Amino acid sequence: MKVIETFKKKRVDLKMPVEMPTIDAIKKFVAMGNGVALLPAITVEREVAHKELVRVEVPELAFDRKLRLIHRREGALSHAAEALLAVVEAQTELRRGRYAFAAER
Repeated sequence: MKVIETFKKKRVDLKMPVEMPTIDAIKKFVAMGNGVALLPAITVEREVAHKELVRVEVPELAFDRKLRLIHRREGALSHAAEALLAVVEAQTELRRGRYAFAAER
């Protein structure tokens, strides 16, 4: 909705003549020279690194999303849940703060 609202606000016609079923299909379509797409940056990191796609920042469409992982306070976490928490913490460190990870109480 933010995209549509921004285009209306700027009085720019938004034309979407093609719909694709997946992000991978969209990336391939754009890489073949068939148009442009607005995608989350994380979904095109590999293609940008390999110069298959070019990333253009659109400040009007930048926004942060907060995702939260929740679990019971009481009781032990399963091995899978502990492994997921370890991956999240490792990715935070690996990406040097790109993702904030902090336990909330």
